[in-house]
Amino acid sequence: KEQSLSLEAFAQLLCSPGNALADPAKRSLFQDMTQPLFAYFVDTSHNTYLEGNQLSSRSSVLRYVEVLRAGCRSVEVDVWDGVDGEPVVKHGYTVTTEILFQDVIQAIADHAFVASEYPVIMSIEQH
Repeated sequence: KEQSLSLEAFAQLLCSPGNALADPAKRSLFQDMTQPLFAYFVDTSHNTYLEGNQLSSRSSVLRYVEVLRAGCRSVEVDVWDGVDGEPVVKHGYTVTTEILFQDVIQAIADHAFVASEYPVIMSIEQH
């Protein structure tokens, strides 16, 4: 049987630090980082939790880990009431899967400052 990468594994390979054009450890900071937040362009992520399209794809806590470790400074969390009253993260009114809000917050706490010391903006849409 011939072995090959899945589409997800191929995407992870393309976005991995080992495939970067420049070594992030060797990049020097060239901006004045004392200005107000509105003075900067911020790496952001929309529907951060989704692994694919916003109608039928899988939701994953690992997406937060990946984008934060890639330097993203703004993530989106769509929060809905879960079946047992525990908050969940999902794309509402679609057939995407859901993940626990608690797991998302823990992932953000664990990985927010791995790639950067600068603040992380959390856009929480509470439905």
